[in-house]
Amino acid sequence: MLLNLPQLLPDATAQTVPAPITAGAVLRFTASGLVLLIAALLIVQSCWLLWATTLLDLSARAAAEEAALPRASRASVESRVRQTLANTRLAQSVKKIEITVNGQSDDLHRLDHAARHDRVAIQLEAPAGTAVPDLLPFLGLSLKNSSLRVRRVTTIP
Repeated sequence: MLLNLPQLLPDATAQTVPAPITAGAVLRFTASGLVLLIAALLIVQSCWLLWATTLLDLSARAAAEEAALPRASRASVESRVRQTLANTRLAQSVKKIEITVNGQSDDLHRLDHAARHDRVAIQLEAPAGTAVPDLLPFLGLSLKNSSLRVRRVTTIP
């Protein structure tokens, strides 16, 4: 008894004609490529922002550790920030290094006279546009007028 089964493989002798490429297919391919490019740029810029913020935070942490030392001064804390950020884009980007002792600004060199259990805070600020390449200004997501800020607080032992 012979069963009549459908043929599962294409006939080797049959020629297949490719479907014509339409303008709609080209438009869909271009649009999806553009969306993927923008998504990739968003991911890259977000990663750079995360990297810059983390680096600023590590620098603020090192500066706070320096501020907790008995010999600490404003100059030594600022030097520690610059040293930590050396050889990075952020080295020249940090525009503001704010040191506060017990909530008061260090303008009067309070850090030189800090005592045990005083709280020292270090705040760093850098313009985001100079710290990270601005990849998406054409979408209105420019970093030109924004800044990265980190703050670390430590207590003098």
